[in-house]
Amino acid sequence: MALRAMVRTVTRKRAISLITLGRRSGPKRNTASSANTTAGANVPTGVSAGDIIVNIMTILTAGAITVTPPTGWAQLGTTIVNSAAGMQTQVWWKRATGSDTGVYSFTLSTSQIWTCDFMRYNGAIASGSPFDGITTGVNTTAAAATPALSLTTTGANRLVVWFAISGNAAAANLTAPYVNSEWAGTRSKVCDNIQTAASSTGSVSGPTSRSGGDVFNTVMYALKAS
Repeated sequence: MALRAMVRTVTRKRAISLITLGRRSGPKRNTASSANTTAGANVPTGVSAGDIIVNIMTILTAGAITVTPPTGWAQLGTTIVNSAAGMQTQVWWKRATGSDTGVYSFTLSTSQIWTCDFMRYNGAIASGSPFDGITTGVNTTAAAATPALSLTTTGANRLVVWFAISGNAAAANLTAPYVNSEWAGTRSKVCDNIQTAASSTGSVSGPTSRSGGDVFNTVMYALKAS
């Protein structure tokens, strides 16, 4: 049942100059075999002023809980609650100042098991919200794929990011809908796709090979390139 907190980094360059996504695998890892009230991870090495940091946090409770972020962080969208899986997912973000050091530490109002997936992006717009929309989905009955999501971007040069986490403690066995910057954890997967023109992403979903299907929390958001 344990979830783990970790930071992941992989830096990849695109065929066109948009946003370079960094996910950083670091030594900071919370096995979460016991619940606690502090969630987070080390600030990724190499964070620069203007970088966009996203923390997709999943907490193993469907009950009410308050998360207090570090200074400078804001929640993107609303909390995704999956009553069947007994978990909830929140998306937090900040624009790095160039003096980010130590640990990004989030405080929970009650002691819980949690996981944090931190992503670092550079090349996003320098001021204002760097996001061009967010959409989320939940399936509370086991299904052969994650909930289908669709997002319509309002401008050109967007990085569409897709994330899913399983409600099952064992491997989710997910196939990512996008092949760029794919990263797979035991229960979660994240990937992205460049959208060069304002348009709909169409229906986006990831199938699971788990026998009998699975339940998932899913998130998809778009980032604006500078």
